[in-house]
Amino acid sequence: MGRRLLPLAMLLSVVLTLASCLNNDDSEYVYYDDTAISSFSVGTLNKYVTTKTADGTKDSTYKTTEDCSSYKFYISQTYGPDSVCEIYNNDSLPYGVDASKVICSIGTKNSGIVLIQSMKSDSLNYFNSTDSIDFTPDTGRVFYVYSNSGRMRRKYRIRVNVHKEVADSFHWSLAGTNKLIAELTAMRGVSCNGCLFVYGTVNGESTVIYSSSDGKTWRAAVPNFNHVLAGDAYQGVVVKGSYMYLCDGNTVMRSNDTDEWEIVADGASANLPNRLVAATPVRIYGYTKNGRMVESADDGKTWTASSLDDEQSLLPTSGISSAWRSLQTNADSYQLLLVGQNADTYSIWNKIDEGGNDSENQSWAYYPADEHNEYALPEVERLQIAAYDGGFIAVGGKSLAGTGHTAFDNVYRSQDGGITWKADSVFTFPSTMKSAASSSSYALITDGNHFVWFVCGGTGQVWKGRINRLGWKDDDKYFGR
Repeated sequence: MGRRLLPLAMLLSVVLTLASCLNNDDSEYVYYDDTAISSFSVGTLNKYVTTKTADGTKDSTYKTTEDCSSYKFYISQTYGPDSVCEIYNNDSLPYGVDASKVICSIGTKNSGIVLIQSMKSDSLNYFNSTDSIDFTPDTGRVFYVYSNSGRMRRKYRIRVNVHKEVADSFHWSLAGTNKLIAELTAMRGVSCNGCLFVYGTVNGESTVIYSSSDGKTWRAAVPNFNHVLAGDAYQGVVVKGSYMYLCDGNTVMRSNDTDEWEIVADGASANLPNRLVAATPVRIYGYTKNGRMVESADDGKTWTASSLDDEQSLLPTSGISSAWRSLQTNADSYQLLLVGQNADTYSIWNKIDEGGNDSENQSWAYYPADEHNEYALPEVERLQIAAYDGGFIAVGGKSLAGTGHTAFDNVYRSQDGGITWKADSVFTFPSTMKSAASSSSYALITDGNHFVWFVCGGTGQVWKGRINRLGWKDDDKYFGR
């Protein structure tokens, strides 16, 4: 690690001796009282990667290297005789990087002298940029920097953070089990205002609503209207902003907690929907009783006919599911997918919804079947889609044709706007989860914290999971120079 530190008195003596010798050469040197660590970086580090053997039965680990020089380290400079400055990387190094042998570079102000404290005692050693340092302690390592005059020192605690999770790993966990949810024979779920809501029915008799903030404890809604919702009303719940919208006969109503509902439109006009099918932060969409697509840009108060680029008869009529994602290219712009069954085939529609000033209201675009698309959306029973990780995911029951797919055999993922759908190895369902799920009664929900929720009728089990990297915090603060 370097030579043992000379006593401070000897260090000062050396500095003064050098000053005397150099003065004999008639050269003038300035010795500064102040100093600081001004930069910190790491280089190429060892990394250990674990994979499955060819037969998939065992883990195999091999060593490689990772260039970590691009990772930024933040420097918090504090002042005072007892202060401790902090240096750390907010963006952790990749999973598997060996933090016990780190080669690092340290820059100082006014040619300060850097020393590192032992992990076992208070003794100090000179820092050497060619020596590897063990940064595995969670509290980091203590460094000191001395001014070249020997009159000042500053203390630093340096942490080299390494991810403890694989970035794209996904793990399902059982959040809870609820008897009321187990009784539902069909359901849909949404996330709103930080809570989960499940709308469902028992044998189509009426629609009931349950809510939870954690997926473990659920309560039944007590709506402020004195009648029951129709048995198929659960199919038409959509979310816009902080409200859930639902059709109750010839009435469009909304609520932010499913207890207090307010009527936003009422009557039997030709454009008033009797079923809602989709929503974005810009508009709400629904079907009228004669199957026309209508939309509202004022939170359900008024409705106009939607523009379609193909025949109305091609719209999905059953098993409808929708989801939207934000577009990276334009602010206040969203891609909306609408999928469902039309007779014996699947129908997929796409809409770009723009909410910016002077933006145009685009038409719905129909995705015709393409026999050359080997990754077309699987035609499975009770398909449900959700937006996740910049794209869309989909799950469903067995194949509509009775062959080709078993219930929940895969989670399908689309990263190209719903054109191609590939079975994703990240989202695999564990066998215990598959056996707990009912192919006729389930809900797929994604929330604002990037969790995917899967609610199972029949057993009442509620599962959740998240891609690890989506749970990592991103702090934009920078304290360096």
